Amino acid sequence: MVQVTATLDRVIAICDGTVVADHARCWANQQVITDPGHVTTAKALRADYNQIRRRRSDHTMPGEVVYRPLSVYDELFGLTATVDDAGDVGEEIA
Repeated sequence: MVQVTATLDRVIAICDGTVVADHARCWANQQVITDPGHVTTAKALRADYNQIRRRRSDHTMPGEVVYRPLSVYDELFGLTATVDDAGDVGEEIA
């Protein structure tokens, strides 16, 4: 729970007894006030996110779905196995 107190001059937000926001109150209409530290952090997070998206898009196009045979998942979850007995080499068992 966050408690927000607004006076004529200040806006203060308190969470678990700790002041998490304290700034001058702005009475102008339709104003967005952002902490410069938040802007810097958001820019870094966006850059990291875009790097991850670029790496992923090297292999697939946005919106492209990769299709795999169901046998890949059977093998991944150990539902199929190969037997190495004489005469049965490489044969799958379900």
